[in-house]
Amino acid sequence: MKRKLTILFFLSFSISGCLFEENKNWPIIDEVFSGESIFRYRLPPDMVETPDIKGRDSFVKQYTSETMEMSFDYGRWSNSLTDNDSYAWFKNIYTSGRDARLVIFNRPEVGTPQVAIHFPNVENSPESATKLTMYIKCDSAKLFDAIQILLSIEFD
Repeated sequence: MKRKLTILFFLSFSISGCLFEENKNWPIIDEVFSGESIFRYRLPPDMVETPDIKGRDSFVKQYTSETMEMSFDYGRWSNSLTDNDSYAWFKNIYTSGRDARLVIFNRPEVGTPQVAIHFPNVENSPESATKLTMYIKCDSAKLFDAIQILLSIEFD
């Protein structure tokens, strides 16, 4: 199972850079918190924000479509996606000028693949404690799109 995940992830990750060009027309979502733009990303136009999602100690949002569900957690206690999950494959990367951890999960109890990215220091500062974790659940056919969303994140 883990080998299949790794092959699928490498294939998705290596090809996603080539496929991203065709999706540049996706709308840009600019997340504003406390009156300031904090980060932005691209989403397929069929994704709709889920109303009334509130975090206890952080800024959270969720968007859904028929084939995908995306959520993020921006704050001090955002999940660091540690590598103690036997159903996950982890890759440390550098994107949008930040260190990040890209993960693909395929837990049997969830039933669909899930990809995620974690930025442990969104402000790129030694004093910063602010983190961002974005998760996407999707069917296998949408895995390329999910990775493209994660890699489209940009910070101000």
